[in-house]
Amino acid sequence: MQFSGLVREAVSSGERRLVTVSGRRSIDVAIDLILEYVGAREGEVSVLLAAEQSIPIYAKLMARDPPQRLKVTAVDYKEVEKVLGGTWDLLLMDVSEQFRPNDVGRLVEVVAGGGLVIFALPPVREWLSTLTLFQRRLVVPPYGEGDVRQRFKRRFLRKVRGFEGCWLADLEEGRLYGEPRVRERDEWRIWNRGDGIYRLAATDDQLRAVRTIHEMGLERGRRTSIVIASRGRGKSAAVGLGLAALVSEKRKLRIAVTAPELMGIETLVEFFKRGLEFLGIKYVERDHLVKAGKSRLFYIRPEAMPHTRADIKVVDEAAAIPVPLLNSIVHSSSYSIFSTTIHGYEGAGRGFSLRFLKNLREIKDLKVAEIRMETPIRYPPNDPVEAWLYDFLLLDAEPAKLSEEDLRARPEDAVYVRVDLDEWFERREDLLRELYGIYVIAHYRNRPDDLGTLADAPHHFARALMLRNGKIVVSLQLAEEGGFGDEDIERMANREWEPSGHILPHRTIIHHGERRFPKLRGVRIVRIATHPSMMDRGFGSKALEHLVEEARAQGYDWVGSGFGATEQLMRFWIRNEFVPIHMSPAKNPVSGEYTVLVVRPLNRRSRKVVQNLNYEFKVRLLNSLHDVYYEMDPRLATTLLDTGYGRPKVSFSKSQLARLRGYVEGWLSYEATSDAIAQLFKLYFLDRSEGKPELSKPIKSLIVGKVFQGKRAPMLRGMLGIKEPYDRIREVTAKVYAYYKALGKL
Repeated sequence: MQFSGLVREAVSSGERRLVTVSGRRSIDVAIDLILEYVGAREGEVSVLLAAEQSIPIYAKLMARDPPQRLKVTAVDYKEVEKVLGGTWDLLLMDVSEQFRPNDVGRLVEVVAGGGLVIFALPPVREWLSTLTLFQRRLVVPPYGEGDVRQRFKRRFLRKVRGFEGCWLADLEEGRLYGEPRVRERDEWRIWNRGDGIYRLAATDDQLRAVRTIHEMGLERGRRTSIVIASRGRGKSAAVGLGLAALVSEKRKLRIAVTAPELMGIETLVEFFKRGLEFLGIKYVERDHLVKAGKSRLFYIRPEAMPHTRADIKVVDEAAAIPVPLLNSIVHSSSYSIFSTTIHGYEGAGRGFSLRFLKNLREIKDLKVAEIRMETPIRYPPNDPVEAWLYDFLLLDAEPAKLSEEDLRARPEDAVYVRVDLDEWFERREDLLRELYGIYVIAHYRNRPDDLGTLADAPHHFARALMLRNGKIVVSLQLAEEGGFGDEDIERMANREWEPSGHILPHRTIIHHGERRFPKLRGVRIVRIATHPSMMDRGFGSKALEHLVEEARAQGYDWVGSGFGATEQLMRFWIRNEFVPIHMSPAKNPVSGEYTVLVVRPLNRRSRKVVQNLNYEFKVRLLNSLHDVYYEMDPRLATTLLDTGYGRPKVSFSKSQLARLRGYVEGWLSYEATSDAIAQLFKLYFLDRSEGKPELSKPIKSLIVGKVFQGKRAPMLRGMLGIKEPYDRIREVTAKVYAYYKALGKL
């Protein structure tokens, strides 16, 4: 099969082209294409081979005695991180065994303009009738391999046949599908890069970003620079160069850098070092620390950034970090820099702008510089392969545009829709993009694997809340869980088996020894998100109401979810009658939040089990606040305790009762009575009866913070705005003591 036309097209236009080769000899034909490309190009040509096992393909290519100017890199999919940030002329991905969406999103973007992206796969029918390794991980009990969908592969094949600049070579049919794309080569890179370190910039956008970061760093007062770009625009490199320029002038800087993952700062650090080398500044590097004279650049975990002393605080991929944490970083910095991807593999759509930039603009004494980078580094603007990638993986999906009339709609006017994923993936691209676009905006991070899971996992399904005109305002991704027999439950309890996809049943048996809950069948809400223009108006609650009705009608025992606990989120779930049953003992290293699991029972059988789990959860929390959960905000802890079911069984010793009396009568101190006060309020928080004394949220948070966590009074005074905290504790203790004394419980 001849590919000379499309090879000439790529080389002459400077754009990339995509070729999918299907058939039993797909690897051999792909190698033919690589060698044909080398023959059409002058100079060195680099190729990246990626496969589940890349060495056999490398050996096959080398056996063809390729030209010396062909430089080959081979990587297995499990080591893809090692090549991110690099650039190649050609990419060959063998997707016969593994076709992981994340790998596609990462690797396609390493190909330079004028190059080729090549996918090799078996005959189409064979590929669609077998499972890749990614798909096999989607098999969860009680489903088998035959239940896994093939929506994602079908979407891939449909998109490569329907996009300009993309070709499909079907070796079994002997046909090459695709249409020529005629475009003259134009130069998109800059020519006049300015003086000094600015000469290292690759595009005008990157030059502006470097200059802005540099100049803002030289100013006084509180300020922040925001760099926003699609993937592959060189934003991290620009930040690194800008920081190097500042070190060359200030000579003594402490620069703290963070990202959701340590590997996320590699490009930034690499270009920081390149900038130092260009400026003739010597440096040493050790354990995520770059020391240049008296200046230091070092990595800090996201949750530690607000408490870190630094002249400059830098956050890369900021949209993947919760807004409250970003706000804390801003307020703890004299100069802060945030860069983030608005679209692409790590993208968060317009959510970063909606959630964070709005907050920054409302800070009066903060100077904000916003830089948007649009020009790609590796290939020209309007590259057809980038357009294909974004469309295929829904990287730029956004919610529906709402009119003024739409914005006046009420939750009761919306319609609950059972999403037919076969229909939406095959024929309703408009609705699929709306459904997924809400996730892209609402959640901190969306990865291509999320789309692949929604498409193919047999236990996942979707629902939506629509306006009468068909526009989606709430998206729900759901998963079936539970329904295990005694034998499987015993295997889980003995740590002999961990069923994938069954998060709530597994956590309850491992952390609580609860053997009844895994028998129950439930629906886990994987993701629920509301259109940003319709938030805080009851649409999310209305969607949950419909879901609960549907789940109950279909015989499920519970509806549940898991998420990073914040006060706002907890209030939403509690308002909708969900109660916490488990919380992770450690914070998420990125968000600094504890993951909490919540459940709403749907019948008498599940209610009894959930009541017990909720009670045990609160007992465990009360007994752990001084240690495991000491860093938790006492207001969040109060919200968690102020929910669910009660079973007040707390005993007091004679000494404790005597000291409580002395404390409320004023002749014993708090310090002499603290253990008895803790017992009294343990009784209070475990008691859910309506007649108990009503205390305000700040007062309850004061009790949690001081009595159970042991936080210092000045800290709580500032946090809760309560004057004389010890006096308030004595007052409410007397009130609660009198109530339970009258009931005969003391």
